[in-house]
Amino acid sequence: MRKILCILIFFALAVYGQQERIAIMNIVDDKDSIALSDLSYLTDKLHDIASNILPKNRYGIITQQSVVDTNYIVQGRVGRFADKLLTIKVDLYDVRSSHLIGSFAGDSKDLEGLLSVLEVKAPKLFEDMPGVSSAVTTEKSAPVANKECKNIFNINELVFKIQSGFTTQLKDCSTTLAKNIALAKSPFGKKTELKEPKAFMMECTIDGIKQKLSDGVDEYLKLAEKFLQNTLNSASAADGSLDVQKLSKAIDNMNIDELLNGIKRMATEDACAVDTPYVALVSDGEKGDTTGFKEDTYKNFTTGQRWGTLFLNAIPGVGSIVIMDDWTGAVVQWVMIGVGGVVGSVVYFGHIDGQEELLSIAIGSYVGYLASCFVWNTYRSVTYDKPGSVAFHKYDGFNFAVLPNKQGEFKAYLMFNKGF
Repeated sequence: MRKILCILIFFALAVYGQQERIAIMNIVDDKDSIALSDLSYLTDKLHDIASNILPKNRYGIITQQSVVDTNYIVQGRVGRFADKLLTIKVDLYDVRSSHLIGSFAGDSKDLEGLLSVLEVKAPKLFEDMPGVSSAVTTEKSAPVANKECKNIFNINELVFKIQSGFTTQLKDCSTTLAKNIALAKSPFGKKTELKEPKAFMMECTIDGIKQKLSDGVDEYLKLAEKFLQNTLNSASAADGSLDVQKLSKAIDNMNIDELLNGIKRMATEDACAVDTPYVALVSDGEKGDTTGFKEDTYKNFTTGQRWGTLFLNAIPGVGSIVIMDDWTGAVVQWVMIGVGGVVGSVVYFGHIDGQEELLSIAIGSYVGYLASCFVWNTYRSVTYDKPGSVAFHKYDGFNFAVLPNKQGEFKAYLMFNKGF
């Protein structure tokens, strides 16, 4: 028994002696304003990534407390850029040579974003260490080589559709959530059971995005789910529930590039992903349009409509309003007719009997303004184009909305809008 125990101890010491030790130091904050618990979590995440990447028969990961006699040291530091962005820089040093053998840096508007930077960039830092790349390649390439691709997809198409549709879908779902909450609180609203807000946002956003994507990209949707979860967490109240009032700001502050970079990195190891140029089709705009403007449904004024506007404007402004909804064109005509009428009236009624030339001037002035109005009417009817983007298209008429105020109380608003 003693012999067996001695052999096991000797074997363990031999393995330990062959391992290279890598110490992951606690991530620090330059301004000491980030909670230690948050910094510890970032350190733990870096530790987990290293554990998953580094082969255990080659490297032993130790903590800052046992840094003596280590071969490598990983140091991370959180800083600031322009007092607007949080930055993170992680360096990997060879203790024996004191050389920097690898590093990465990134930035974000919040800690959740820094966490995403670690998840995307830290694996590459450890994969480039001696003796790791071959092990990682052997481990990962085997299943990829034998992977049966039921669906081949274009990674550039996937990135485009997520980039163009993710934020829009997220905002649409947040609007729907706000309406549902408002209706639930309203005495006139339909009393239906509301889904937990975070669960609703996850289901609504991911399902909406999934409908726009091709088959075979479920693994990439998991990255989108994780990214969305971090965004929702940044809009959480103290009790962990979703704070709807913070959600809009969280959406505006998220960095979609972090998600896209993670997708691109995953695709480099996916035999089913092809990297070929992708040109967005009109139908893509219908599915993931970010402006609300569908290019295939846009039609400018026809020649008949322009002629109709010109003739109807024989009564100043009628054609501009009825056919083109062009209030600017109508108002200019009214002003020109009005000025002409005023000038003609002043001259006509101010003339002295017997001075026929003043009467001629009055009539000529009015006719001149009519001619100017005709020229403007012709020019405007020919050159005015129908607005194409809803961002510049005015909404005329009554609108009803139920919105939360700063205190979280929901108020009903009745508005009338008329654009010129």
